[in-house]
Amino acid sequence: MNTAFRHMSILAGLLASAGGLSAQGPSTARDLPSVYVNDGGSGPGVPVVFIHGNGGSSEQWTAPLTAIRANRRAIAYDLRGMGRSPVATNADYSLDASVRDLEQVLQDAGIARVVLVGHSYGAAVAARFAAEHGDAVAGLVLVEAAGSLDIPDAAAKQLETALRSSRDQLAPQLFGPALAPSSAEVKASVLASIAKSDPSAFAATLLGLRSLDMRAAVGAYHGPRLAVAASSVEQPAAFQRRFPEYPLKRVDGAGHWLMLDRPAEFNAILVEFLARVDLTPGARQG
Repeated sequence: MNTAFRHMSILAGLLASAGGLSAQGPSTARDLPSVYVNDGGSGPGVPVVFIHGNGGSSEQWTAPLTAIRANRRAIAYDLRGMGRSPVATNADYSLDASVRDLEQVLQDAGIARVVLVGHSYGAAVAARFAAEHGDAVAGLVLVEAAGSLDIPDAAAKQLETALRSSRDQLAPQLFGPALAPSSAEVKASVLASIAKSDPSAFAATLLGLRSLDMRAAVGAYHGPRLAVAASSVEQPAAFQRRFPEYPLKRVDGAGHWLMLDRPAEFNAILVEFLARVDLTPGARQG
């Protein structure tokens, strides 16, 4: 097995890794794609925006969207090159680009203050946005949060090449541990979503985590916050172990996509958190 394939093992720990910041600099590209947005619901509650993980889509948030739209606006959107969103014409799938897309979604929706719920890579996007725009974030929920990807440039290039050319063949083994507790239906749904995403977007989005300093992001936001983790797939480098001070809810018997495995339990956790946010002074200001 060559070096690129040996580095694939990083993915098993990536979902929970929180290593150091790489030397990759910020992107300066400005041509944003028009991402697909699922917008609905109304009411007095603070609006919520859901951000899926790499290879996912807004459809993975169907259960929580249904659960909370009775009394608040809730949006889920597809990342660049995933779900129903187009690929980026400038091939920019950096974390900076993902944060800019979130900024644009909020601007287009006219939302000045929001609760962000991010899963895996989406949690990294949410954490970075909250660190940079804390006044606009009424609450932050990090679900099975990804962390920094700290690998050398040569290994990153090999990993990107392998994922671009063989992603769909590798996906079942790459995500096997994360999906082990999941039902056959959830496993099929997740793998189908990954297969639908653009391979280049998937590879570059993954490597965009090289620019993430999760410790700095976590330390910069001090509003209402919560981590949600699947205890059955917890690893030594999991977010909740790296940040034991972070408020945490564990979900038993679920895989990495716990909102698909245990929708009722996840929805209950989210509804409880949102109720507390709604009571926070100034939560709905702006």
